[in-house]
Amino acid sequence: MNHYLQYCKPSLSSALSSIGLDKTYHRAEGQYLYYSDSQGNEKAVLDLLGGYGAVLLGHNDPALKKQAIELLQADIPMHHQFSIRSGAGVLAEKLQPILRNETGWQEAFRCAFTSTGAESVEIAIKHSEMNRGHKLDLLSQQSERALDQIMRAWREDPALSLSLSEAQEQSHPELAADCNDIVFNYIREHNALLLQQQPVFIALNHAFHGKLTTSIQLTHGEMYRQPFRRLGLRTEFVSIPQLAALCHGDAPWLEQPMLLLPKKTKQGWVIEEVAAPIVAAVLVEPVQGEGGVYALTEADAKILHRVRDILDCPLIADEVQSGSGRCGSFLAGSQIGLKPDYVALSKALGAGLSKLGVVAIRSGQYVDGFDILQSSTFAEDEMSCQLAAAYLDRLAEGEGRVLSTVRALGETLFSALKGLHQAYPDVIKDIRGKGLLLGIEFQPQDNAAAHLIRTSAYQGALGYLLTGHLLNEYGIRVAPPASAGSVIRIEPTILLTQQHIDELMYALDRVCLALRYQDTGYLVHFLAHDEPHPTREPQDFRSWYASLGLDVDYSQPADSKVAFVNHLISSDWLRQVDASLKHWTDEQCDELVRRFAFDKRVAPFAPVRVRSAKGQSVDFVLYPINATSQQISEQLEDNQLEPLRAAIDERLAAAKADGCSHAGLGMFTSIVMNNGKAAQTAGISLTTGNALTIAMAHEALLKAAAQRGSPQRSAAVIGAAGNIGSVYSLLAAEHWQQLILVGSGRQGSVKRLQKVAYQVYQAEWESLLATELPATGIAAVLQRYTDAIRIRLQAMPDKVVGEVIFDWCQQHITDAPVLISTDLAVISQADTVICASNASDAFIDISTIQQNAIVCDIAVPHNLSDSALAARPDIRCIRGGIVQTPNNESLDPRVRAYLAEGQIYACMAETVVLGMEQYPTHYSYGNLTKAQVKWIAQRAREHGMKLGTVKVTESM
Repeated sequence: MNHYLQYCKPSLSSALSSIGLDKTYHRAEGQYLYYSDSQGNEKAVLDLLGGYGAVLLGHNDPALKKQAIELLQADIPMHHQFSIRSGAGVLAEKLQPILRNETGWQEAFRCAFTSTGAESVEIAIKHSEMNRGHKLDLLSQQSERALDQIMRAWREDPALSLSLSEAQEQSHPELAADCNDIVFNYIREHNALLLQQQPVFIALNHAFHGKLTTSIQLTHGEMYRQPFRRLGLRTEFVSIPQLAALCHGDAPWLEQPMLLLPKKTKQGWVIEEVAAPIVAAVLVEPVQGEGGVYALTEADAKILHRVRDILDCPLIADEVQSGSGRCGSFLAGSQIGLKPDYVALSKALGAGLSKLGVVAIRSGQYVDGFDILQSSTFAEDEMSCQLAAAYLDRLAEGEGRVLSTVRALGETLFSALKGLHQAYPDVIKDIRGKGLLLGIEFQPQDNAAAHLIRTSAYQGALGYLLTGHLLNEYGIRVAPPASAGSVIRIEPTILLTQQHIDELMYALDRVCLALRYQDTGYLVHFLAHDEPHPTREPQDFRSWYASLGLDVDYSQPADSKVAFVNHLISSDWLRQVDASLKHWTDEQCDELVRRFAFDKRVAPFAPVRVRSAKGQSVDFVLYPINATSQQISEQLEDNQLEPLRAAIDERLAAAKADGCSHAGLGMFTSIVMNNGKAAQTAGISLTTGNALTIAMAHEALLKAAAQRGSPQRSAAVIGAAGNIGSVYSLLAAEHWQQLILVGSGRQGSVKRLQKVAYQVYQAEWESLLATELPATGIAAVLQRYTDAIRIRLQAMPDKVVGEVIFDWCQQHITDAPVLISTDLAVISQADTVICASNASDAFIDISTIQQNAIVCDIAVPHNLSDSALAARPDIRCIRGGIVQTPNNESLDPRVRAYLAEGQIYACMAETVVLGMEQYPTHYSYGNLTKAQVKWIAQRAREHGMKLGTVKVTESM
């Protein structure tokens, strides 16, 4: 049992499993991590992630490990809070010359120790707001003093007058009041309100400052912030150019509040406007790690210094990942001349063995008493502090030999990656970073020919897929930044060798070649195979994709755009979607789909433009979900609908955001969404496509009956009490002279069947009276008894017409035109069988069907299996009607399934027709009516859509 999945992080564990990163590492040494494979064999992994920067000297550095063991054996105190903690003091003292040298400040730094990087940021934020609050308290006192002085002066000289500037009169009309008491009250209330304003924090685009309650508000990735947006911390995420504009007074995103301070003059009194500090701090990462590995420049540092001076707020350098030597100097910011007021450190500062962080605040910015308000249970333990002090000593040894090694290795690795970039400019977009914190940004794969690669990009998961590939195929551990899915981050230790670099370059070269060749099978091989890829060589599939003729560039937009939410029929259809999977077995395809099921979003396919015979054009776009018919069927049986509904709703929301006016639900997605009624997405019109599906299947059924040549005498409708079955019954009644309505036998089934029978009789009676044309179907039978039925209706004016006719027929006609039954064997009396039950499995006994019968089975899932039909070649089975498009427009060849060129399914065609009609609301939504079926059939014909072929095989 996976206890981590069950009790700790179920979502993360599932995500790791989906991309092959679900390893359990049991040992770490030097540049390697170790896990056991399924056979119990220990596997070594070249770790180029280094604890996201926490491990610089290597895993379990022997000297530091020895010191840690000695400290434990010496029974060193770990919990002696509320005492003088010498280890923290020694560590803080060691940091002083380093921080002064690297920041350029010559004053001391006050050190607040923490357990993690995010906690360091939290403390920095807390201190910066305390600092701002101290300034606001002084301004408040100044404001009250100034107001008190002017009020005293006014009482001594009531003729004292206020002079306002034109700008003040416009922005503060209350100051022009005749009554000074009103003016004084306004000034007091205005200033009090400003002095209570929330602080503003400024962070850069791509910023990552942690995931705790406050720090998560400073992290740019919307994925992190969105669920906690109501917590209320105001953060402005800006670019360096926006900060440069602020330096020139152009910052519409930041309003500067101004206090009103009265001041006596010789002529009377005036109001001075004094800026109140609104920005508590500016936070920057000299090298952004999680945001995509972006490094600031010297020019950026100068802009940041100017912004700090203008806003009179501290500049906080978040060096949690980039600092402590990771980039080749103790602080990465020192390489660009950055002079921060606070420095936040963690990760590598703990020597790879302890959990330690620190916020170092220069004494000129430090607020006295903050250390009494701030504490952290595990932050100053002796062991962590002594290990960190030893780590600082290691960095200083041999005139900074470790930092020199970082710089040299970083340059070598960067140069090798740049060479790869030059070899694959079509695959790699950029190489960025400093020292041993580097990033590879891949070119966007949003329009990749291989749809599975395109989907990984669409999900923001390309980097994760490549990370899983590198780990499982080459034993190399890297990771993408959480907020930049097309980037791979590399953070090795100083134990990196040229051989390691060569191994990485070879693996990356194969990855780049696979992306160039669009060889999905090569990249995802590890997800469905136990052993690494046997050839290690990607194959070129570009010509195969080119042969599909997918590159269609429409010069003008269509009149409307519609979506269709579909799913995989079965896993093996992946082989049609991607030629690189052609030799995969069904089991391997199943495993790939299972892995990918963690994220059910699939990239939309390119639009197919369908042109109406009436001139309108519609772009038809497939928005698939990653699930098979079998998977959905199982979840339906288990009543596990919420994850599926959420996935379908996400597809609808995506379609709406892409400009689709209508969306069709196809196959099982309609059932899952309760004929559309369970959908939560507003602003997009929905249809299940059921109306045109019924219309086309009915047309196919009539065509088959005409080809059979024998009279259309009796039709049995299985599932007649359901909505689809009842509509089919009403349609069949127009052509067959007897209907057998078959129900499930569950409680209330007979009453529901009777209700349908009433509807059939009433509809046929009304059609008989409304036309002089020869009667057909049930109406032709009723015509024989017109006078008698009229007499009965006149005698019972208060009863429903259909019910009266039903009762009369039961009494007076031996073989009534409409029969009801809950015995499935009754279908043996019918020459035509219509299947509309929503059973989860095929259940019809083929032996009960007449010789040479016609069966129309569009139930989902089907009521009659292909295997059963194979034993009865005399039966003509219709699975539905396939629509021929007006101008032979075709779906992407990879997703046509059973369709030929120029064909689409009827449910798809309905979505297209509604787009052409610009139908204002939902259509086949909830319960259907016969009128809906006929209306959509007529509109389809007008737009040039017609019955193409009859579907005769299962598609589920």
